[in-house]
Amino acid sequence: MSETYSFYIDKAKNNKNSNHIDVIIPYPIIANNKEKLSIKMIDFKYLNNVYNISSQLQNNTITLENTPTISTGYITGQTLIEFFSFFKEDLITLKDDVITNYITSQGIQTIENESYKITYKDPNIIAGTNAIKNIFKTYDFDRGIDNFTFPENEFIFQSKTQKDYLFIGFNYAITHNGAEIQGNQSFDFKTYGSDDGVNYVLVDKYGGLYDFTFFFSEATNQDNTLNMNGNYRPYKNYKSYKYYKINITNNNIADVSNYKLTNISFQTYTYEYFFNPEPQPSIITIITIPDGFYKSSTFIKTINDLLEPYFLVATLNTLNNKLSILNNNIVAPSDAQNNYKPVTTPSNEGIISFPISLNPSINYKMLFQNDNIKTTYGIDNDDISLEKDILYIADNNINLTNFSKLIITTSLNFHNKTHNEIVQGSDNATGIGNILTCIDNDEVPFSYIKYTNHEMIQHKLGNKMISNIRFSFYNERSNEVHLSDAFIHFQIVRSKK
Repeated sequence: MSETYSFYIDKAKNNKNSNHIDVIIPYPIIANNKEKLSIKMIDFKYLNNVYNISSQLQNNTITLENTPTISTGYITGQTLIEFFSFFKEDLITLKDDVITNYITSQGIQTIENESYKITYKDPNIIAGTNAIKNIFKTYDFDRGIDNFTFPENEFIFQSKTQKDYLFIGFNYAITHNGAEIQGNQSFDFKTYGSDDGVNYVLVDKYGGLYDFTFFFSEATNQDNTLNMNGNYRPYKNYKSYKYYKINITNNNIADVSNYKLTNISFQTYTYEYFFNPEPQPSIITIITIPDGFYKSSTFIKTINDLLEPYFLVATLNTLNNKLSILNNNIVAPSDAQNNYKPVTTPSNEGIISFPISLNPSINYKMLFQNDNIKTTYGIDNDDISLEKDILYIADNNINLTNFSKLIITTSLNFHNKTHNEIVQGSDNATGIGNILTCIDNDEVPFSYIKYTNHEMIQHKLGNKMISNIRFSFYNERSNEVHLSDAFIHFQIVRSKK
């Protein structure tokens, strides 16, 4: 003799977006000592609309690890900038790789090579006539530039590389043609620095107001050249610049036609960066794949779109469905021009330190935090190395099923407890209780999965009273499954022992 209690529960009514169904029994079912209670699943139906890539499954992230190196700057020593390298052996004709340009309307001529650009401003410049003469050859004063002391006449020296100049001293020469000098006539070399070629600041130097003076003399008709005798007048400044502007002033000389500028040269510090072998903390980048239903083609396209900034390209072998990843990384120079600047004192009279240059590695590691992600990508290990130009091929085929088994458990106490050895696929995997049944989830997405207990299997319970029941849903990797649409029909049977 037995008594059967049937229940028909629509999950959407009270537990639509959870991983369980709570059933409250209005009148508790009680068994005496001579009776037993059993539970029997009759049938179950649910909509297969759980995404196959999702935050719930914890398989929707790509984690990249990049271990950078650092370089630190230092001064290598003094060097002379040889601007005369623009010229051929005759020291007049420009070399073949030097480009010259005239803007006659603005009184500008430029010469440039791959490293430097020199701009000379002179309102009297005529294309092809008043060309920049090579006044950059030290101690060679045969060439000169006329009218060099007017305020509007100036040189601009520009670095075309990532590095600035760090001028520490200058030398120049002025040649007098031997005409009579009435009164003392003095000249001063003015230097201005700029980071942008627009805004310039005066670069202070040590020494007096004027660098040298031609004293009163009778006419000799012989050239007389004054220079710094190979000694470079030092600047006070240790701040480097991309541009230096040079002009030469005088003490109100009425007529400078008797003078020519016959040499300019600069002493500089060169500073380089050396590799620091100390290990650096890794940079972890987590890329999120939008939740959704993916087939292989849309999955590959999506991860390629996400990996494009990192120069990683994924492909899928259509014969074995294995994922391949190629690292096409190109590490551009990471140091902007300003990063090469030494850090100076507030007065710019000394170098405090050099900035550290962070150099990203050209190689990556891809990390897999849980078994769900590894299963999705077909990877056995916790991480893989993605080295430049080396194709990585996955261990197994990709797996884009959301889950293959729906496991239904119950909060009731089974007389014979079920035993399971189920993988915990991610951090949110949990232990599961007594398993009522497992249902094959092998239909296409957005179809209804139907289960009927044709064998009429029922489970003997240890409970003597039932007032509420919780049915919970898991996949084969112990992850909670949140069914939005499900209908369950089950029975509680009270019978004699």
